[in-house]
Amino acid sequence: MDWLKPRRYRHFDLPVNEVFAHKVMNPDMVSRHIFLPLIHYTKAETRYKKCPKTGARTIVQKERPIKYASHRDACILSYYAHQINQALDARYKAMGISDNVIAYRALGQANYNFAAEAMAFARAEAPVVILAFEITSFFDTLDHTLLKRRLKSLLGVQELTDDWQRIFRFITRFHYVDLNELKAHPVFGARLREKSRDRIASVEEMKAKGIVFHANPGMTTDYR
Repeated sequence: MDWLKPRRYRHFDLPVNEVFAHKVMNPDMVSRHIFLPLIHYTKAETRYKKCPKTGARTIVQKERPIKYASHRDACILSYYAHQINQALDARYKAMGISDNVIAYRALGQANYNFAAEAMAFARAEAPVVILAFEITSFFDTLDHTLLKRRLKSLLGVQELTDDWQRIFRFITRFHYVDLNELKAHPVFGARLREKSRDRIASVEEMKAKGIVFHANPGMTTDYR
């Protein structure tokens, strides 16, 4: 099970093992699974930008929204992502573009390796044109209808099976809890400060304590 990755963070459930991972491979189990809310926080990264005219370097803080799934949910998603990656690798090979697509693939090299290879090719084949694009909020603005159509095409089906439908619904209609709101809460904040591997809270407990379950950008309402 090379797709099974151990996760030690705290969430709304406990870490899983291979016993649960074997259950994940049963489509009937997945089609009945109840997914938990994600946990959201904002990660600040320091970037250095160089002015092309003066050469002066400025420090820029870039914020990245991070949302991570519970242990059971992450295990399920890992297995289904593994299936998608296998199908994509087969399609890339059939289309003759396996050497061209590098994003989100386990190819045994880092980004700088591919960048060095591209620059070496550009120098050897000069003059060439290099196109670079910065896409803001790419995943947040995906057309879900188009995404579903592409997924069905990749899987070679007319309609998604119940388990795949369950997965698709979760990744497009998820809810999340803000980590800062949990830290600010007198009960859950105290739990987060403890050196423990216990789950943070149950869904029922969070609802009872008034923690907001935020809808993803594709939905318009929150629920408690």
